[in-house]
Amino acid sequence: MSTSTRQADSRVDVAHPSGDTTLVVVDMQPKFMASKFPRILAAVQLQIKKAIAAGWSVVVLEFENHGATHLSLMNHLVGQYDRHQVASKNEDDGAEVVLEVCHAHRFGDNKFRVCGVNTNACVEATVLGLLDRQPQCQVELAIEACANDFGMNQIYPFRVDRVSAVFGDGTVCRLKRDSVPH
Repeated sequence: MSTSTRQADSRVDVAHPSGDTTLVVVDMQPKFMASKFPRILAAVQLQIKKAIAAGWSVVVLEFENHGATHLSLMNHLVGQYDRHQVASKNEDDGAEVVLEVCHAHRFGDNKFRVCGVNTNACVEATVLGLLDRQPQCQVELAIEACANDFGMNQIYPFRVDRVSAVFGDGTVCRLKRDSVPH
């Protein structure tokens, strides 16, 4: 797998604990139709703002050859927030790349909040990949900050009981294996 990262502004070299949350922003690039939905852009932007306010790390995943992440999202990070990295992936599952970035930059690798597109492809594959590669981790899915190119917000692919759904108002609920269609 080919991975590359663009360095965040590193004016300060600070050690960050590995126990904090990392926000993972998946494929919010203009070539993905769902990434252009105004409500999704706003919801992902809100997740980035919340992560910054809480002091979380942020990993922005970009699918190779699909352009850069929307500038409206990156403006909150580049030159503004040191605890972020942009990483490139070449397959749906970005978990390996996320974990490499977390380990290289001392970002938290025990709790993740995931948002972006496409829910039924790269978001799902990354969530399941994190759970497979990091069995003890917790994963939250920012439901209102996820979409697919068909505009539907599908939760049903997440047939694991270790994923929590996080709603815009901060409500968190655990997805149960028998509460989603099979």
